[in-house]
Amino acid sequence: VCFKLYKFFSHRLALYQALAAIFVSAVCSLESLTILFDKETQIYGPLCQILGFLLQYSFTVKLCFTAWLVFHLFAFTVCYKDLKRLELVYVSTAIVCPLILACIPFINSVYGVAGIWCWIRNWKDDCATEKLKEGVIEQFVLMYGPLYTTMTL
Repeated sequence: VCFKLYKFFSHRLALYQALAAIFVSAVCSLESLTILFDKETQIYGPLCQILGFLLQYSFTVKLCFTAWLVFHLFAFTVCYKDLKRLELVYVSTAIVCPLILACIPFINSVYGVAGIWCWIRNWKDDCATEKLKEGVIEQFVLMYGPLYTTMTL
C-alpha cells in the first residue's frame, strides 16, 4: 500500500498470495489453543472441528492462489497473453472452490483431533488402533487431490 504496487495486476496477485500465506500462518498458530485437548474435550471438541475446517480451507486457498499466480505468469511470459480481465475469476475460484472442498468432511463429521493437530480424524474416537476409513480417504483426497491436480495443469 505504501508503494502503490496494488495498481499492477501481477503485484495484486502477489498480494493475494501473501494474504493467503498470512491466513495459513494465523490458522496454524491458532492450533496451539488445543494443547489441553485431552483434559477438557467438551470445550475443545467444537473448537478443534472449527480449526480443522479452517486449516483445510486455508491450505487449499493458498494452493489455489499459488496455482493462479503460476498460471498467470506462464500465460504472460510464454504465451504473451495479458489476462487482467480474469482477476475476478482468479479470486472467486480461489475462495469458493476451497470452501466447497473444506465442507466435504462435515458430511461424515470427521473433523477433529488428527494426531497432534486438529484436522480430519483418521481413527475412531480415542482408539488409535481402529482406523477411520472415511477419515483416511478424505485426508488423502482433500490434501493430495488438489495438489496433484494443480501440479498437472
